[in-house]
Amino acid sequence: MSTDQQAALQVDIADVTAASARSQLAQVFSAALGEVIGDTDGYNRLYRRYMGIDPLYPPPCDDCGGYPAWDDLGVEVQALLKGGTVRFGYIPGTPYVFGEADDLSGFEYDLAALALGKIAARYASSGVPPTLAARWVEADPGPQGEAPKLDILYKGLDAGDFDIAMSGQLEMAAVDVPDADPDFTCPTCQLFTGIYYSGRDADRLKLALKGLVNGTRADLVSLLTNNFADMELRVVSASNPGPSPGAAVAFVSDLSAGGGKAWCTFSEDTALIKRIFMGQQVHFAIGDSNQNSTLCALSGFQGLNLNIPAIDGQEPLPLAAFTLKSS
Repeated sequence: MSTDQQAALQVDIADVTAASARSQLAQVFSAALGEVIGDTDGYNRLYRRYMGIDPLYPPPCDDCGGYPAWDDLGVEVQALLKGGTVRFGYIPGTPYVFGEADDLSGFEYDLAALALGKIAARYASSGVPPTLAARWVEADPGPQGEAPKLDILYKGLDAGDFDIAMSGQLEMAAVDVPDADPDFTCPTCQLFTGIYYSGRDADRLKLALKGLVNGTRADLVSLLTNNFADMELRVVSASNPGPSPGAAVAFVSDLSAGGGKAWCTFSEDTALIKRIFMGQQVHFAIGDSNQNSTLCALSGFQGLNLNIPAIDGQEPLPLAAFTLKSS
C-alpha cells in the first residue's frame, strides 16, 4: 500500500470514528465547524466583531471529526440538505443570536452561515444546492438560566420545530436537564468567569489597568492593594448557581486581606447588572466572559475589557450547538 493510500485510509477511519459518536446531522455540522474554527484568522475576526477581543481560550478542534460519506447520512439528513434550508432554533441573547426576526445578527448566527457554506461545498456533487439557507426559529425565551434554555430548545427539536438548536448553549447545562438527551456538536466557542473594568475613577485607575489586559488575577489584586488601598472598590456580580458569585466574594476578600477596601453587589437581574456596570456605579464586573466582552465592545464604553480570568486554573466551559440523538 502506498503512502498516499495509507493516508487516505487513516482519514476515512477518522471520519467514520468521529461520525459514529454523534448523530449524522450533528457530525456533519461538527465537521463544518471544524473547518470554520480551523481558519484561525477568520474565526478570530468573527469573535472580535461581537466580543471586541481575540478569544483567550479558542475552542479546540480535536473533537470536531470529519464529514460522513454522503451514502452514510441516511434519507432524512440527505433530504434536509437537498431541500436547501436548515432550520435553527434559538433563544434571543447577546452576543449569540439577537435582534428582530427579520434583522438578526450575532456570533452564532454568523457562525452557522459559515458552517452551512462548508457543508454545501462538501456535498455539492451529491445534489446539495450551492447555497444552503438558514431559517431561524425563535423558541419561547422562558427563564434565563442555562438549563431551562436548553430544555426549551430540546423540546423544540423533539417537536420538529427546527433541525439544530444554536444560541450559545452551555454543554454542562445538560446535567440539570434529566429529560433531555442532547447530541452536542464540537464547541463553537468557550467562556470563563472574567473580570472587567467599567471606567469608574478613570483618572486614577484606567492607565494603571491598561497594562493588565489579558493578565492574571494575582497581578490585578497586587496592583489594587499596593497602589489603590485608599479607594473603596465596588464590584458587581450575578447571583446564580454558577461560579460568578463565589469568584466575586473571593476577589473582594483578597482585596480586603491585602489591605484594600472593597464590597460587592449581587443581583439575579442580568439587565440590572448590565446597567450598573455600564453606568459606572461599580468599578468591576465579574461574570460570563462572552457577555461582558460584548458590553465592553459597545460604542462609547469608557472602561477596559481586562479579559482576566477571575478563578485561577478554571477550565473554560464549552458552548455548542446540538441536535437530537439518533433513535
